[in-house]
Amino acid sequence: SISNLFAGTGALKRDFTRTGKRTKAGMIRDGVNSLQRHYLNNFKDSDKQLGLDILTTKQQLIQQQVVVSNNDNNNNKQNQSK
Repeated sequence: SISNLFAGTGALKRDFTRTGKRTKAGMIRDGVNSLQRHYLNNFKDSDKQLGLDILTTKQQLIQQQVVVSNNDNNNNKQNQSK
């Protein structure tokens, strides 16, 4: 399903979509899916995002930011040593 591809879990409110009613089991399933999505988004999707960024050339912007950040850190260290 599209939800599995995009979010890594099944669709939310699936019980309502199929039956027109919310059930306790459906709410529990949604809670589990939400926790899985939270975990995946915060701890596992960084590699996937990096791959997408590389494909869309956003990686160049990230590298430029890293270079600028490293230069700022080096300048701060030089100023502290004076």
